[in-house]
Amino acid sequence: MTRSDLQRDGHSGRTIQKLIKSGEIVRTRQGIYRLAHATPIGESSFVEACRIAPLGVICLLSALSHYDLTTQIPTAVYLAVSTGTKNQAPDDLQIQYIEMLPQLLKHDVLRVAASGGGFYRIFSKERSVCDAFRYRRSVGEDVAYEALGSLLRTQYSRSALIKAAHLTRTESFVLPPLRTLTT
Repeated sequence: MTRSDLQRDGHSGRTIQKLIKSGEIVRTRQGIYRLAHATPIGESSFVEACRIAPLGVICLLSALSHYDLTTQIPTAVYLAVSTGTKNQAPDDLQIQYIEMLPQLLKHDVLRVAASGGGFYRIFSKERSVCDAFRYRRSVGEDVAYEALGSLLRTQYSRSALIKAAHLTRTESFVLPPLRTLTT
């Protein structure tokens, strides 16, 4: 949450300082705070990561975990950023930056309102599965296939999955299981 979020909720600058001293909130960087008891990787971390890199998109293990498509527990926020972007994460927030071509950051992005306030950008579940295959050396091929299997057992958009596979050039991984389901 930002300082303006806290002030909008009726907290003055003095009250914010008292909350920091009492340990109820933690200042992660100038103007950005989080609840001290908040889980390290979750919606609040997604919001904070997207504030640090406003054009960043939550991806890979973070997105797969968000959609319950993997049993893996991410130890960092996986954030897709444009190739060549230099970002610095605060010490108490682990961010794994994944560089992508700028045109890949424009497709299948959802803007989600966090329950604790703020917004974050995240790839669709179909796109997240395709990205897992594209970056299988980073997340593991077994994780990618687990995510695909989980996706196929949920309600998903077949056309969005095919489109995302084409965009990420992962058709050879994603389309064969789809063909076997329709024959």
